[in-house]
Parts: sequence; structure tokens; C-alpha cells
Amino acid sequence: MLGYAKLNLHRMSRLDKLTSLNATLKTALESVSELWIWLVLTESWCGDAAQSIPVLHQMAEQSPNVSIRFLLRDKNPELMNAYLTNGGKSIPKLVCVRASDLTELGSWGPRPAALQTLFLEWRDKMPFPELAERLQRWYNEDRTQSIQHEFLELITVWNR
Repeated sequence: MLGYAKLNLHRMSRLDKLTSLNATLKTALESVSELWIWLVLTESWCGDAAQSIPVLHQMAEQSPNVSIRFLLRDKNPELMNAYLTNGGKSIPKLVCVRASDLTELGSWGPRPAALQTLFLEWRDKMPFPELAERLQRWYNEDRTQSIQHEFLELITVWNR
């Protein structure tokens, strides 16, 4: 696990430097009209989290009305169990709540929808190292565009 954590720290640092939010997403984030809290369930060893957290953090920084909180999946079992993916504790998982009354506005995760579809197809057909390599290759080619597009849609819905 320590090896994955170190690798993920490197990936997150690289993505934090290379990620640029698109203009439409920036505008949507700046137009958030009430205070939101983004609760993100994660762990340092999670490769999907390493690919998502830098862009999630940049999105939260773009809006004065969005604050982001990172929670460890294994230290918050009740919350994690409320947001299972196909019965599993897949992370990262973001839950958006209205700060004024803690009403849930929606959730996202554990990975962009297109990759989730591929993951479900691949996971039983190959050993984990090959699966991890394919996931990483997909993230490298996508360059955070899928997550940005998905959040543009979510923010539009949540901001109504």
C-alpha cells in the first residue's frame, strides 16, 4: 500500500500542475449561488482518487461557495456504506451537500462514467496489474476532460 501511496502522490502532483479547468466549467463554478460542501471519501492508495482529487480540488478552489473536505473511507464506514457502488466501497466518492441545512444535492464517483463502464467490463477478465495499467492509460489520454464534463452537468443540476 505504501508503494501505491507514493506513486499516487507523484501522480497527484503532476496532475495538479497540468490540469486546467475549461472556461465553461469555471463559469458554472463561479455561478454556484449557495454554500456547498463537497465530502470526498478517499484513501491514499487509491489510483482513481489520485486521478480525480487534483481536479476536484481545483474545481472547489474556483468557486467561493464550494468547500471540499476529504474523509478517509475506512475511518467513515457509515458514510461509505451509504454510497456503495454496485455493492462495493469504491472510491473516490464525492457527496455534495448544501451547507445551510446539509441536504444532499447529489453524488459522483468513483470514476468518470465512460471509464466505469470499461472497468466493469475489464475487472473480471484480467489480473489487477493489467487492469490498473489500462485505467492509468485511459486517464492519461482523457486528461481530466470527462470528469470536467460530468461536473459541468452536475453543477448545472445542483445549482437549480
